[in-house]
Amino acid sequence: MSIKTNFLLIVMLFTSIKFIECQNIRDYNLEIVCNSRTYNSTQSILEFKWKNPPPTSIGQRIYRKAKNAYSWGAVYRTLNNNDTTFNDTINTGIAYEYRFEKDTGYDGYSIQGYIYAGHRLSPTKKRGTMLLIIDSTHRVYLNNDLRTFRNDLIGDGWFTKVLWVSPSTTVATIKTYIVSEYSASPTEVKSVCLIGDIAVPYSGNFRASGVFPPDGHTTGAPPSHEGAWPCDMYYGDINSSNWTDASVTNNLGARTENNNVPTDGKFDQSNMTTLIELEVGRIDLSNFTSFSETERDLLRRYFNKNHDYKHLNFNTIPRCLIDDNFGLLNYPFPFFDEHFAGNAYRNTAPLIDDDSCANLDYLSTLNTESYQWSYGIGAGSYTNASGVATTGQLASSSQEIKTVFTGLFGSYFGDWDNTNNFLRAPLAARGHTLNSFWVGRPHWFFHHMGLGDQIGYSTLRTQNNYNTSTFNYLYPTTSNSYLQIHTALMGDPSTRQHVVEPSSQFSVRQDSCNNRFILTWTAPTDTAVHDYFIYRARHIDSFFTELGTTQNLTYTDNSPLTGNNVYMLRGMKLQKSGSGSYLNLNQGLFDTIQYFIPTADAGFDTTVCLNQRIRIGSTIFNNLPNCTYNWQSGNYNTNYVEINATVNEIKTLTVTDTLSTCQIKDSVQIAVTNLPNPETISFANNFCNDSLTWSSTLNNSTGHNYLWEFEGGSPNDTIGNLLINPGIVSYLNTGNYNTILTIINTNNQCFIKDTLNFDVACISLNHQDAFLNCENDLIQISISPELQNSFSKFYIQGFINNEWINLNEINWQNNLNVNFKKVVSINDYRLIGENNFGKEVLSTCQNSILKPDIQMFPNPFENQFHLQLNIKTKQNISIEWFNSEGKTLDLPFTIQNNEYIFDTKDLISGFYIITIKINQKIYTYKLSKPIGTSKN
Repeated sequence: MSIKTNFLLIVMLFTSIKFIECQNIRDYNLEIVCNSRTYNSTQSILEFKWKNPPPTSIGQRIYRKAKNAYSWGAVYRTLNNNDTTFNDTINTGIAYEYRFEKDTGYDGYSIQGYIYAGHRLSPTKKRGTMLLIIDSTHRVYLNNDLRTFRNDLIGDGWFTKVLWVSPSTTVATIKTYIVSEYSASPTEVKSVCLIGDIAVPYSGNFRASGVFPPDGHTTGAPPSHEGAWPCDMYYGDINSSNWTDASVTNNLGARTENNNVPTDGKFDQSNMTTLIELEVGRIDLSNFTSFSETERDLLRRYFNKNHDYKHLNFNTIPRCLIDDNFGLLNYPFPFFDEHFAGNAYRNTAPLIDDDSCANLDYLSTLNTESYQWSYGIGAGSYTNASGVATTGQLASSSQEIKTVFTGLFGSYFGDWDNTNNFLRAPLAARGHTLNSFWVGRPHWFFHHMGLGDQIGYSTLRTQNNYNTSTFNYLYPTTSNSYLQIHTALMGDPSTRQHVVEPSSQFSVRQDSCNNRFILTWTAPTDTAVHDYFIYRARHIDSFFTELGTTQNLTYTDNSPLTGNNVYMLRGMKLQKSGSGSYLNLNQGLFDTIQYFIPTADAGFDTTVCLNQRIRIGSTIFNNLPNCTYNWQSGNYNTNYVEINATVNEIKTLTVTDTLSTCQIKDSVQIAVTNLPNPETISFANNFCNDSLTWSSTLNNSTGHNYLWEFEGGSPNDTIGNLLINPGIVSYLNTGNYNTILTIINTNNQCFIKDTLNFDVACISLNHQDAFLNCENDLIQISISPELQNSFSKFYIQGFINNEWINLNEINWQNNLNVNFKKVVSINDYRLIGENNFGKEVLSTCQNSILKPDIQMFPNPFENQFHLQLNIKTKQNISIEWFNSEGKTLDLPFTIQNNEYIFDTKDLISGFYIITIKINQKIYTYKLSKPIGTSKN
């Protein structure tokens, strides 16, 4: 590739340059504007106009080519010297790129102007695939922001693919991925967006003795900017073999990062060797210490303003601000003059018009006023442009930059991979900035954006400024540094010049219970939006298919996909600009739906007992989103209902999907069965309420079971057919208890309960009937009420001279406890009861003659009961067992060393009485066998 260059040595900046006022810069550019109109049914007329700058023209020419062509071919039209208008007739719906050329300017070179013009150019519905290469350290924190960013890309016609990488991922790894994706789909992959701290390629051998650094700074004009510069276009060049890392040794740069030696990962090339295939943009807000916010918060701010711009959430005025602190650099012949601000005039005309540029202060103006485009030009460093701004000023919390596209020129701006870099700073600042670029060396060409192209495409055409026929510049302009490796775009490469107001309130609902979906939306306030395109995909990140178009505010999809359906709505208007007109689509809106029929589960038909509480409905199948529930009769509005069944009835559940209005019904039939007749239960007092004999009335027929439940009693319960007399129940403790009788119809299991509350006043058998305590000076005597009623007289006897002598007759006078003063000379005492049958020893207090030691275990018992009697002298012993009804039991037992072991496995659960008679002394104890331990 042979390219003519015309680069002025930096030394001339200090010797022969003449600075000319900036209004003369317009004399070095043709500001081409086009108005388009319909000519007939198939053709349109493009009406071009421009200002004819001095000096007097000696010739004007027009070239025309297809947009993607890299050669102008022969002259398309020759004009008169002083012409300032030109009309061209073209087919409606297409566009051409035009180059206007006038001879000659003040520096002896021709003056150029460029425009991409057409009338009613067809809308761009699919823009291709954009590869998003994202710093994975922000994956969680920026998850929602990145999702919104992807959705906005998809909503503008992009298909997106994501690669998550760490900041340590190498340039080579990233490049391999890009090449692989492009090779798999070369006609689809168009763009690359680098998000976060992604590896930066470096390339170049800039030096004073060869290819000058683009900003001219060498060791002779320090700080030196020689060596390698950042080179994002490497990611856009699929032909990786054109890049070598073998021959350059250059350590002249002031920054270590600019040093370049063989095999260090930095490439040798200072100039492009082939055309670039892919658009590349970088959203990198790392390494900013001037800002108080963290990197991820700066990224979040960027994505928020990106979304707001694309959805017209802030007002941006289509005009251009110029803050030019250089003006025209007038060089001696044969060098062409440089005019960095010429980019503003030449590009603004086809994008807006030829009267939209204003020379104003950058910082103060943009803090309060909106200018869609801006250019700040001044002597620079890595962190400032003299007369324009500094990174610190852009970072101020009181400063906004209300411009979307900003071109900056100054030394070192093209070397943007450093701390607090000024070129990247507008992206991090408050305000509206989405793209920044180092403009002037080389000049940039944005005229394609006048008919709807994104800034990434303008970046690509600026980088590929090469005419394949003439082996010179495709866009000749009096500037330097074309086809060098440093041209790069900061920010989202998808940003466009014209944003159409989106629709609102877009939603998709199912058409009642039918398998079709109805899409509705609200029109934007921009009445120029006249058509709406409907797209559908299975997933938002899959390819969308166009279903149709309508001018209404509703659309019906009669054949939706099975399962998930994602719909996208895009409105269209005829967009007019300084380049003619084109059909422009607004930002896509999305909604997701699946075909859904609600379920209604009222439950199973059932027969229940009168007043039985039942549940109808289902908590599982009726638990659906966006559904309402209604029961008839009853007017309940829950997914299930608990009711008391009182009558035979049918209850119907209606489930309504509030989104689709689809209604489904289900019914349940309830049959009610009468309950058994109530009974009256009663008990007979037996022996001080220790045991009660229970009975009830008989008001029901055969086929009814009577279930008795004895709270605190033994047995605990008993059941039988028409069992009205369950028998005697014993109680272990005093207290208040309930006895419940449940009458159950054995045919339908309906039941009714009768309850009687009663008190157990005393427990007679939980201790000895009579007891003497001789521990103190007073003998304490106590007997049970039953024992008091069993004898007519009671005596206290003392053991004197080997015989028992009556000491005193006791008169109880209805007392159960009395005291008797001990005789000093007597150690042993006993209590005697006398009735018509004779006398009986009731209790003893014998310290010297008899001290029985009785041990029993366990209590409660199960299959065995142990009774141990520690008797020192031979005694007469008898042991008897009684059940709760007072019947004597004959239990088998064995004796081992005064220990009686009773076999109790055949006893049923309940209370039992054991009496132990030693000589004439009787001990009585209550025992129990727990429920569930009876032998089957």
